[in-house]
Amino acid sequence: MSTIYASVKMYSICMLLVLAFMGVGNCLSLPSLQRAASSSILQHESSSLSNHPMAQVTAHFIPLVQNERSENEEAEYFDRLEEHHDLLHEGMTMAIETGEEVSVNSEQGTQNGLVSYKFGSVLGSALVDTKTGRVKEYKLPLVDINNSQYVGRIQVGDPKRGTKPQFFDVIFDTGSSNLWINSDLCHSEACVIHRRFHPRQSKTYKKLNIEMSVQFGTGNIDGFLARDTFVLGPLKIQKQAFGQITNEVGQVFVSGKFDGILGLSFPSLSAAGYNPVFDSIIKQKLLSNNMFSFYYTALPKQHSAIILGAPARDLYTGHLQWVDVSKPLYWEVNLVDIEYDGESLGVCRDSPCKAVVDTGTSLLTGPSQDVTKILRKMHINRSCLGLQNLKPLTYVLSDKNGEYRFTVEPEFYVLKSQAKQSFAGAHTPKFCRAGFMALDVPRPRGPLWILGDIFMRKYYTVFDRDQHRIGFAPAKSLP
Repeated sequence: MSTIYASVKMYSICMLLVLAFMGVGNCLSLPSLQRAASSSILQHESSSLSNHPMAQVTAHFIPLVQNERSENEEAEYFDRLEEHHDLLHEGMTMAIETGEEVSVNSEQGTQNGLVSYKFGSVLGSALVDTKTGRVKEYKLPLVDINNSQYVGRIQVGDPKRGTKPQFFDVIFDTGSSNLWINSDLCHSEACVIHRRFHPRQSKTYKKLNIEMSVQFGTGNIDGFLARDTFVLGPLKIQKQAFGQITNEVGQVFVSGKFDGILGLSFPSLSAAGYNPVFDSIIKQKLLSNNMFSFYYTALPKQHSAIILGAPARDLYTGHLQWVDVSKPLYWEVNLVDIEYDGESLGVCRDSPCKAVVDTGTSLLTGPSQDVTKILRKMHINRSCLGLQNLKPLTYVLSDKNGEYRFTVEPEFYVLKSQAKQSFAGAHTPKFCRAGFMALDVPRPRGPLWILGDIFMRKYYTVFDRDQHRIGFAPAKSLP
């Protein structure tokens, strides 16, 4: 049996887990705030599609279920973020090392190309070409965990007679390419309290003779590769290679409210060189358009979705502004400058900078020195005073066709608690902080900026694999 040792995209995993209320001061020593009794992100029964707000603009969606945070969790989160910002003001840097290296059940039905199905306990639909049978558009549900993680449900394996489908809630991560699921052979605490895959219940499972060991900035995982059928809504992906985790070390895996990670970046980033999920979708010609897009909303709304196939026109306003990928490794684009209130911050001294559009990272990140400069410009008060004086932030991206400006207003880049306080007769958020975190990625991968979920809550974002480009358009607010 061969062994692969990989060090894959630690910064995105670090960011995900940091923002799941495990602290933001240091990715290498993160305290756990709460242990999940089980992974129950999408356990609740969804309401009828016709009653869901998104039904007013499109029929092709799956509703979301949202988990609320406690006030204590929220206070701990803002304490950690404030501590991180304070340390930046004192000159701290955040260095990190990088490696170089449908099973649809019997309740489905079809009418005029619209396939309705029940995926676990979640109702949904997809638009299918009645002639070719290929999916034109499909919306997979994403659950917003405290504005820091968006999780969607997939099915692993083709169940044997007498067994039930195995569902897993995963993070759809454009900053990595690998697919990891907890194995029933894993008896680490993090595995036991989450869902684990039981290969003996799948009739299409095959173990591969390749072991995996992946080091993250927040811990490490060991396991091996296998191959099985994967189901994303109506898409049934045959013989998909994936990693089965047999050991997890690190408190971050205990507190993370997800069962696995599904990478959506380019195959050149994949450990062991196996085909990522979306590459298998392309190879098996399951979509008429080899695109996927994200529509994100913030709490308390729960309308988020990943759309597989053509963009959903009713989820954005205006037109899509396409920006070419500068290097098909991450979803990386050229960043020319960042402006605050129309004034250059001079952060790209060796223009262009690298910027990665990453659904696996919750905040906006950049080199410590530059993020500190941005924080000092904003002066965001923890108690949420003076927010009306904040100005827009603009990212200037570029490709061979020109420059493009994407503005993010304070309502997006300021994180506000759900907990309220009474002030001057009004109920205002109890805590506020800037949605920035410093991260110093060394050369040759860095330095780089990460446009995380905060950016994509403003802009509906389309990832085009065929033409290696990313499309942005202001997301439409649903009622």
